[in-house]
Amino acid sequence: MKAAHAIALALLTSVLPLAGNDADLFARSGEYAEAARLYLERAEASANPTDSLKARLNAAGCLKLTGDLCAATEVLTRAVPLLDQVPGDSTKALFLSELGSVMSLSRRSSDALPVLDRAGRIAQAIGEEALLAEIHNDSGIACGNAGQPEQAFAWYSSAHGRATKLGLDDLVVRARQNRLMAAFALWKRDRDELRFIREVSGWEQPAADRLITSRTRFESSFRESAAATTGRDDAPPLLLFEAVTAGSAAVRYGLEEEGFKLLQRTLETARGRDDRMLERSCLLALTELYLERGQHRDAAFILDQIRALSPHEIPAHEAALEILAARLGMADGSDRKTVRDRVARAVRLVEEMRADLASSQFSSDLGRSFREWAGTPYLMLAEIELSDGRLDQAREAVESFKSWELDDFYRNDCVNAALGRQQDLREVQDGNVGLLYVIALRDRVEILLGTARGTRRWTSPVGSDELHSLARRFRHRLEFDHGTYAFAADSEALHRCLIAPMSAYLTESEIRHLIFVPDGPLGTIPLAALRDPATGKYLIERFSLSVAPSFSLMPAEPATDANTSALLAGISESVDGFSALPAVKGELEALAGIYTPNLLRMDAAFTRGVLKEDLSTGTAGLVHIASHGEFKGNAGETFLLAHDGKIHMDELEEMIRPRKFTGTPVELLCLSACRTAAGDDRAALGLAGAAVKSGARSVAATLWYVNDQAASTLMAGFHRHWHRGGMPKAAALRRAQLDLLEKDPLSHPHLWAPFILIGDWK
Repeated sequence: MKAAHAIALALLTSVLPLAGNDADLFARSGEYAEAARLYLERAEASANPTDSLKARLNAAGCLKLTGDLCAATEVLTRAVPLLDQVPGDSTKALFLSELGSVMSLSRRSSDALPVLDRAGRIAQAIGEEALLAEIHNDSGIACGNAGQPEQAFAWYSSAHGRATKLGLDDLVVRARQNRLMAAFALWKRDRDELRFIREVSGWEQPAADRLITSRTRFESSFRESAAATTGRDDAPPLLLFEAVTAGSAAVRYGLEEEGFKLLQRTLETARGRDDRMLERSCLLALTELYLERGQHRDAAFILDQIRALSPHEIPAHEAALEILAARLGMADGSDRKTVRDRVARAVRLVEEMRADLASSQFSSDLGRSFREWAGTPYLMLAEIELSDGRLDQAREAVESFKSWELDDFYRNDCVNAALGRQQDLREVQDGNVGLLYVIALRDRVEILLGTARGTRRWTSPVGSDELHSLARRFRHRLEFDHGTYAFAADSEALHRCLIAPMSAYLTESEIRHLIFVPDGPLGTIPLAALRDPATGKYLIERFSLSVAPSFSLMPAEPATDANTSALLAGISESVDGFSALPAVKGELEALAGIYTPNLLRMDAAFTRGVLKEDLSTGTAGLVHIASHGEFKGNAGETFLLAHDGKIHMDELEEMIRPRKFTGTPVELLCLSACRTAAGDDRAALGLAGAAVKSGARSVAATLWYVNDQAASTLMAGFHRHWHRGGMPKAAALRRAQLDLLEKDPLSHPHLWAPFILIGDWK
């Protein structure tokens, strides 16, 4: 059995024995897709509920290892009715454990945690201590994916303690490594929070105290992981791979000497055992660390050693090698053709291993975002294309990555479904529309503007760190300092960087509408409030604006006439600890006067079940929800508030997306009184992805909680201009914002700027 397959099977949480038939043989040989198919055939053919359930468990386990988490979840979800027919609690606990595990890996944490809790209670009641330890480890993964590192750390600690007591060596290693990475994520979160507070000149002390606590927690976790391999010649492979993770984490944290010593010691062990997979892991970690420190000669020397170890057993190793080689080539000015070839190969390899990334069973990648790892080759490709003047190809590289980033954020088929019919810039016949991309590189900002006439390029001499810091400070000051104009300097600086270089061209080309494809923290700022220092005018006074998570994911089908009826829902009273929104009642009543027919669901009448029923049986083209909502950097934390609880994006998708395929799509989904977390660079993915995931053609939402009276006034104006005035959606939103601004020229942009339109602007 190959080492890669051995580790994969060791990570499979299903503990059902293999019985020696064809499905089991395929599973043992690593042909998981075929094994899953045969297990499902066995499940369908079995008249025994217990045997059928066990076969489905094995099928789901194999699908999990292929990275097809959606299929694995579906297989188990469809088997839930069998639970009532299965005698005894042992199989039930195992089934629920696996269902929760798959859900946690696919970042459906809000669904996974109740399932895992139920599994844990059953396992504890029947004394299944080993299974309970696995359940606690999976609960940690679910909490980590939900952006709850403290809870994740606690679950991993429990799993580690239980596994140690029971002598479950494999789980001891996995839980300890997950705990280490949760501790690293906690430290990184607290460090980044303190940096953000310093950017916006806030009160540092509470964040500084939290950082001290998280530093202590990480250092303790690291030393425990490092000590586990010291003096152990018989250390199993999983333990040695933990040492690689621990060494890399220590160097990134700042314990450079200890981290490098651990990596070197593990490298010596790998060579002594002739374990080439482990040796490559050590060398790749060292290469990346040397690159980050600017030690290019050392990085090049180690890369040569890695190449000598070919062929590679793990696709991730091959992809990482090409990424590191390309990074080194760009850093030391290697031959352009060689660098281009390496980057192209890195992109191809990363694309091929998407399933492997999705099936990762550890809680994080040492605090690095998906963008920092998988996005690297795409950004390098865009930079190379720009240097060669291939502007459309550079834009396509950015598009490819942004589509994948959104797919990874939600970890389901929402992006693949949307890609069934992609929008193409060449299909945009309106010459007054411009598509704006901002590519932030280390030493400059590249600005691309795509129109029906082609793509143009400008450059601003501002590096990515400075631009992102500027964007975060602008957003924070505009949201929280709404009584002052402290945001103005940042607003004008962003305008000089992003808009001024192409301002003359925008005028000459008679561009009237800008579609912004955001990136990182730029996705959380309101472009409408960027101010031209030369004229004192805001951007919204010049253009209508909309946002696209990726232009290729925007709907290409023509708009429908379905906006003649409306489903209006909202909460005006305090619910579940959230403050009351007294103006919501008037807001929805005003909309009811605009749309005929309409269906109004207020307060206690607005529940998750009622909304699902209304959406599945109705044909309303407008769905307007006036209630609290949060969009954060983890899909599991993103929700809308109904009277009986939170509606997560997975649930909203299940309610709305089927309408797209029945000929009654939702033309516009309005989310009034929502907020996208400030200072969270990935939070924009939750909001921008709502349009793609829900299946609605357009989403209108707010970036932060706005005075509910101002929100109600603006929303009513928007609907009047769109529905009664016949304006395109983006133009109608602009007109509503200008109505407030023209009524009071000193109206603070805090009140009107955070309203944004995502998706189709027409």
